[in-house]
Amino acid sequence: MSRRLSAIAACAAMASFAVPFAARAATVKVKLEDMTDHGVKKMEIVATPATVKAGPITFDIKNYSKYLEHEMLVVKPEPHGKPFPYNTKGNQIIESKIDKLEDSGDLQPGNKVVTHVTLKPGKYVLLCNEPGHYKAGMWTWLHVKG
Repeated sequence: MSRRLSAIAACAAMASFAVPFAARAATVKVKLEDMTDHGVKKMEIVATPATVKAGPITFDIKNYSKYLEHEMLVVKPEPHGKPFPYNTKGNQIIESKIDKLEDSGDLQPGNKVVTHVTLKPGKYVLLCNEPGHYKAGMWTWLHVKG
């Protein structure tokens, strides 16, 4: 009987460690793709999953392009749905005027990087701000639930 109780106690102890460990960080796999990739018809960011729990988040980012440099920024959207401030000459969002929470840095074709950020509940934009890429559709929503 005491072996059975010991086994139950051991399982309960392991379960108590498993929950905090699993809750530490959600992982979002991010694909940075463009027309140089097989079957892709436009520039895009694909985030899987697109909804995560608030708290620490790990982004596993890969540039699948064959020829183009990409990046991934995590940005709080502008209030009331306003557009991001944009430099039409440089064909880019003005990064100094947005609420940028994470930046993967420039990724050469085929390269990958892992980044970490802690996010509160809300909607965030994942985007590429290489010249012309955001306007070409290289962005997506990330939903963070409480």
